[in-house]
Amino acid sequence: MRSGFLLLGLLAGCKAASIPAVDWRTTGGAPGNTRFSPLDQINVTNVAQLQVAWVYHTGDLAPDGHGEIQATPIVVDGVLYATTPKVAVIALRAAGGTLLWRFDAFPNRPTQPHVNRGVVYWADERGHDRRIFFAVDRRLYALDARTGEPIRSFGDSGWVDLGEGLGQDVGDRYLVSTSPGVAYKDVLIWGTRVGEEAGSAPGHIRAYEARTGKIRWTFHTIPWPAEFGYDTWPPEAFQTAGGANSWAGMTVDSERGIVYIPTGSATPDFYGGDRVGANLFANSLLALDAATGKRIWHFQTVHHGLWDYDLCAAPQLITVQHEGKTIEAVAVAGKVGFLYVFNRLTGEPLWPIVEREVPPSDVPQERADERRAVALPDEVGLSDEEIDPERGPTQPDHGGVFGMVVDQVALELPDRPAVELDQVEVGRVLAAHGGAVLADRVVGVDVRRDVVVPASHVRTQEPGADEVEILLAEGNEAVRTELSTT
Repeated sequence: MRSGFLLLGLLAGCKAASIPAVDWRTTGGAPGNTRFSPLDQINVTNVAQLQVAWVYHTGDLAPDGHGEIQATPIVVDGVLYATTPKVAVIALRAAGGTLLWRFDAFPNRPTQPHVNRGVVYWADERGHDRRIFFAVDRRLYALDARTGEPIRSFGDSGWVDLGEGLGQDVGDRYLVSTSPGVAYKDVLIWGTRVGEEAGSAPGHIRAYEARTGKIRWTFHTIPWPAEFGYDTWPPEAFQTAGGANSWAGMTVDSERGIVYIPTGSATPDFYGGDRVGANLFANSLLALDAATGKRIWHFQTVHHGLWDYDLCAAPQLITVQHEGKTIEAVAVAGKVGFLYVFNRLTGEPLWPIVEREVPPSDVPQERADERRAVALPDEVGLSDEEIDPERGPTQPDHGGVFGMVVDQVALELPDRPAVELDQVEVGRVLAAHGGAVLADRVVGVDVRRDVVVPASHVRTQEPGADEVEILLAEGNEAVRTELSTT
């Protein structure tokens, strides 16, 4: 939310004693990142009666009035933890909005350094050592969850430098963390946001010991010599290449010990003449052993990316009834409008994905990859002519596809009339950005089988409107399959 910078509590007029104590311990609601809550006290029968229960003012909006809160608060044992526009951490009584503590790493800085999407809660097996992990600038902090004080035994007096341990001196190159990592047992796995220009820092994934801050393992998203994928880059690229970072968030399967990590483009984002090759593991979904960082499987959605087509949302763990079988799956959204769904253990796609030949680039020194991964045209109702070799499925008369998946999808379709779902191939227009995709108890699958989206409804505006909101129609049995979240 912009300009308000408030955290709100809503009261539905029911007795508090009747509410089950259900936490929201991660930004995704649960380790599977489904963003689903079973709580039903607020429902369609009383939502119109909601009243403001409390308001908390963070008090640190920038002097020019610009700033934002992108953080999804977490709630643990009745305490709400979140970050403010200045990326200070606050702990509030969730029931009443009372401030318990506040930690600001840079109290004299008047402006917002960068956006932040939340914090990570961790506790030891006995629940005695309880910590809040968050990042601001290059610092990854460990705070005492009870007091907000830095835990001095973690790293350098309470924090570690995310610019260290990358295998090259990143100097003053841009490197921050905007999305929280994940905790698995006593390991904290974290990604970063880096620059998008030539000479940017590399986006290697680090895992830290939750108690000490020491690096437990590193996965090189730009492989080093003798590592898998090294031959998809020029020989010396591991020393200078950048990007291939995970900025959107990640998801851990705590039962199986697998962490699923989406990555963005190699840099520079829009030119690859100096990074000839497929550039693993940029634009990929990684499945890693959470304890060791060993690669289990991967899928690269764009080879030798030239369009900044990051995987831009944290993956979701779902259970799918598919072709008569129950499959533990992982789904991840990308900017091109596809939601890729894979067998969680093997990486096998549940719906067909093929690679088609594409024409070479006419940019000097550029060697675009000759392959492009797309859904089968026969499956999605598109002809070969309607699939742009660089941008994927498109409609030639719209002004671009780019939107935000939160609880709806907003699409910029200039000068387009209102549309109905059955007139639109969903994969042609849906796009995700900003790190959030939702899953409910029922998820719809379009009959053209190119995308999976939360079951809801279709909303359109009048002809000529700048935005059209589209969600899969609920109640059309032809486009639904039953899924459950895990």
